[in-house]
Amino acid sequence: VTLPAALTSIGDWAFAGCTSLALTSLPEGITFIGPAAFYNCASLALTSLPDGLTSIGDHAFAYSSLALTSLPDSLTSIGCGAFAYCSSLALTRLPDGLTSIGDEAFHGCHRFAVTLHSLPPTATPFEVYTLEVAEKHNKRNRARRERKKVNRRARARAQEKQDVNVY
Repeated sequence: VTLPAALTSIGDWAFAGCTSLALTSLPEGITFIGPAAFYNCASLALTSLPDGLTSIGDHAFAYSSLALTSLPDSLTSIGCGAFAYCSSLALTRLPDGLTSIGDEAFHGCHRFAVTLHSLPPTATPFEVYTLEVAEKHNKRNRARRERKKVNRRARARAQEKQDVNVY
C-alpha cells in the first residue's frame, strides 16, 4: 500500500486492526496521526516517521510492530498509550521540542531506552513521572524475564539429571 503524497493527516482508526498492512513509509506532508490510526497493525514496517509530523494521537500505534529508533524533531505531542505494547520500539531519545507526553504513552515497550536524563528540557513533572513509571515497569519486566529464563534452565538441568538417573 502506498499513501498519496498530498496526504496531511491520518484520521482516527483509519487502519486499526489491519494486521496485514505492511506500510514502509508515510508521505512527508503528514503532520497529524489520529487516535488509534494504526492500532494493532501487526505487519506495519515503518522505520521512520515524517519530518513534519507534530502530533500523534492516543493509541495511534498501540500493539503495532513499529520498530522506530527515533522520532522526528518536529514532534510536539504524543497521546496516551500512543506506542503502548510496541515491543520493537527502541527509542533512545525524545525530540527536544516535545511539550506533551500522554499517560502510558510507552507502556509495555520492552526495548524502550529513553532515560530521565534524555528527556527534553520542556518536560513537565507529569511527563517525568510517566517516564519514571515506564522505566520502572520495563526494568521490572526485564528482571522477570531473566528470572523465568534462569528457572527454565534450572528445570531443564533437573529434568536431564532425572532422565540420566532413570536410565
